[in-house]
Amino acid sequence: DSGVVIVGAIPSVTSVDLTIYEDPNDYVVVQSDKDDYVGEEGTSVTACVLLYGELERDVMLQLSTMDGTAIAGDDYISVQQYPFTFQSGQSTGDSLCTQVNIVDAADIEYEEWFTFYLTTNDNAVNLTADAVSNIIIPQDEKDYAVIQFTAYSYLTGENADKTFVDAGVWISSSTATLVRPVTITLTTEEQTATGGIDFVPLDQFDITFPAYSPVGTQINKAIEILPDSLLEADPEILKLILNTTDLPAVVLGVPSEATVLITEH
Repeated sequence: DSGVVIVGAIPSVTSVDLTIYEDPNDYVVVQSDKDDYVGEEGTSVTACVLLYGELERDVMLQLSTMDGTAIAGDDYISVQQYPFTFQSGQSTGDSLCTQVNIVDAADIEYEEWFTFYLTTNDNAVNLTADAVSNIIIPQDEKDYAVIQFTAYSYLTGENADKTFVDAGVWISSSTATLVRPVTITLTTEEQTATGGIDFVPLDQFDITFPAYSPVGTQINKAIEILPDSLLEADPEILKLILNTTDLPAVVLGVPSEATVLITEH
């Protein structure tokens, strides 16, 4: 995994792999560091070529970037054919570096990646498979949507036939544009009302807001209330709970828990 570099929270040196040789018995190796981290918030990733061995003549390489799911101009600043020249006499521990800027995009998006790769016109240089390095840009923790219930409680009646109560979930605010779908889950929890007798229980039911949903978008989930002829406490109560694993793109607002009050008719 030495050819994979992760972009995260702390600026540091990243690098790519390369093997340089002039004959099978006389070669130097340029290798990469392990995983390093840098942030999206207007920072950069440092691409370094590290030298192991000793050179008896100059060697020139070029570093370029290539889009993956991250797009040049939107997510990072492209580098094309940036020249690296190791000079005669350089040896193990010497390195050459350049900066690739990460764009602070005000979007709520998925983790993204782009690629560093090395090229050369020097026929004496052999580029190995490790001369390619993927850069991973995680989701930005400061870009998120706040999702919550529309009310602390919902009221419905228990009839001879089954009924439904709409529990509203909405995007109450957002720090950035939602350029991808986000998902929360809705679970019911028994209080004085009993699942299967008084209502149809839900267990982590997915509610997905589509990409580009604006602030104020609301989705209703119908909770099915079951009929019965028993004389029970009035009102009966069940709890609704929101949760999410879609982090950091979603922050649960208040209320993220609500109650349904079921009255006898």
